[in-house]
Parts: sequence; structure tokens; C-alpha cells
Amino acid sequence: MNNLSDDFDSKNIFNLKFYKELFKSKGKNLKNESKKLIEWDKFFMGCCVSIIGVLIVGSIGINFIYFSKLNKNDPTGDSNDESLGTYFPIPTDLNLGLLVGNSYSDFIPYLAGSNQNIKAGDVSLSKFNIPPTGPTGSDNTMRRWPYTDNAFEDDNIRATTIFDFDRKKKWIIRTIAATYIFWRAILQYLFKAIEICPGGLKLFLSLIIVGVFVMGPEFLLSFISNKYGGSFGGFFMVLVMSFCLISIYQIRRPYTILGFGKLFQAIIGIPMDAIIVFVVGLFVAMAMTIQFILTFIPPFGPIIFNTMNAMSGIHDIKNVLGIIYGFFIIVFAKQYLNNTILSGMTLVIIGYALVNLNNLRRLIMKKIYSSEK
Repeated sequence: MNNLSDDFDSKNIFNLKFYKELFKSKGKNLKNESKKLIEWDKFFMGCCVSIIGVLIVGSIGINFIYFSKLNKNDPTGDSNDESLGTYFPIPTDLNLGLLVGNSYSDFIPYLAGSNQNIKAGDVSLSKFNIPPTGPTGSDNTMRRWPYTDNAFEDDNIRATTIFDFDRKKKWIIRTIAATYIFWRAILQYLFKAIEICPGGLKLFLSLIIVGVFVMGPEFLLSFISNKYGGSFGGFFMVLVMSFCLISIYQIRRPYTILGFGKLFQAIIGIPMDAIIVFVVGLFVAMAMTIQFILTFIPPFGPIIFNTMNAMSGIHDIKNVLGIIYGFFIIVFAKQYLNNTILSGMTLVIIGYALVNLNNLRRLIMKKIYSSEK
């Protein structure tokens, strides 16, 4: 038996040359193929492993589809019903649709939190600290951290020293909130895009998002060239850099250093602030990474706390999952079985794929006609 690296070739999976020789020889090559070694145990083992892989891929898609089907007309999460804003709250007026301002009124709904008891299915989301802005009240200070009551208050007096740590603390908290708002706004846009896509594209976009998160932005370039593949955790530094850049946007007033002037501020103040921002940015990126995993990666996410509604998303991607699993069956049949058996499997799966492609065509046409009305 050949190694997988020697035998696996996408050009040979359907083996059209084999079918030509089959008709020319009137089936004689089938007799020759039937004498080759067949390793059914390895074939079935590969199929079982593939089922696990397909289930994981499907679970990722289900989590993203769940959020894409939520009400998108409540971006702030103020409604008493479950909506996209419940999980990813953002203010309504954002600069460029992504950046929050630096004044007090810009940070609604992060100012006071929410005491709404929103349920997903029969589960109270407050058990998972959702909405993520935390509940109101002085007794919930820890659950509201870092969005304390005075964190967003406007500063009416210009700072006179670079060691005004209370002002720096408020600046950092605003930056944390603004960074979360930035990425939650991006997620809301992505979920809106996923909603209008057919099943195959829903799953594809979901996997792309996870791929970029795990491997970094270079993962997208891997579709263009083999020179790029990204690196594990590559998105982590993107989160850190976004925090640093947003911190600049959250500066309200420059310092006025009495007696020393702007040169002292430049020499001492700016490097000190840069170090503080970078260190805090590392911790924020770590928190965001953990939260992304707990939100989207199986076995976590909606598939845990609202299993029935989450599983309804399987109807959107079941045909695509069937095609993916069929692809793996052909691969393992090519590797461990002979071409006689592979040919029969290939014909069946090709027919299944054609039927689903036709269903996809009908779905696209239905969406086109419904949008014209």
C-alpha cells in the first residue's frame, strides 16, 4: 500500500482515466482491480474519524448560524427579548460604523449595565453574565468590572501631571470598552452577512472567521499562495494592536505639565503611557481569546445553553456536511480500497452532489425573486 502523501492527489480522486479504460476493456480492468489488497479496517476507521471531524465543523457552523438568526434591530441589547445586541451590545452611533466616541454619552449601553432577565430557550442568560455589560446596582460592582459607574464621566479639568492615575484608569477603561465595541460591531456585520448567504456559504464564512482567529490574517492569503499559512495565535497581536490604536482615539485632553513643559511630557509621559497600554492590551487580548472560544468553539456556545434552537441551524448546512463527508469517503476509498469499489462510491456521491447543487441553485433563485418583490 502506498503512503497517503504518495497516493493522495485531488486529480486522481474521481479517476476519469479509469472510467475510459473500463469501457474500452469491457470490464477486464475491474477484474484486475478486484485482486488488489483491500484494507476495510483502515477504511472504516478513517470514515469514523471523518464523522467526528464533520460533526465538529457542523457544530462551529451551528453556533455562528444561531447568532445570525437573532434579531438585528436591537444592536444595543435594550430589548427584553433575545437579540444580537444581547450578546454583542454596541452603541447606535459609531464613527465609521466601528469606533465609539470618547465622551460620556457615547458609551450607552455600557454606562449602567442591565438588569433584564433575558432567556434563551428556558435558560436565564444572566447565569452566563449576559448581557456582558453586567447588572446595575452597587452590589454588582465585581460583575460590572471594569465598567464602574464613574469610568466614563467627562473630565472638566485638564490634567496637570502625568501621574494622575485616576484619569489614566478611566482612560484605560474607556479603551477596553471601545475595543470590545469595535470587535462586537465587526461581528454584528459578519452575522448580517452570514444570514443572507446560502447554507454552503454560511458554513464557509464561519470556518473562515475561525481560521482567521486561530491563524491570523495571513490565513486569508493562504488561499492565494502556498507561501502564506498564518501562525497559531496570529490574531492575538492584532487584538493587542487594535487596543493600542483605539487608546489614542480615547484620549480626551492632552496634559499640561506645569513648570516642565511639553518636552518633559514627551520624554516621560508618552513612554510610560505606551507601556501601560501595551501591557493592558495583552491581558485584554487574552480575555477576548478565551471569550471567543467560549462563544463559538464547540463544545461551548449556544449549542450548550440553547441546544434545541441551535440545532435548528443544522438544516441550513446538512447538505454541505453530507458533501464534505462524501469527499472524505472517496479519499479513504482511494487510499485503502481498490478502484472497483471506488468507482461505485464516486458515482453515488457525484449524484448526491449534483442534487444538492441543484437545490442550491433553486435557493439562490428564490432569494433573487423574493428580493425583487
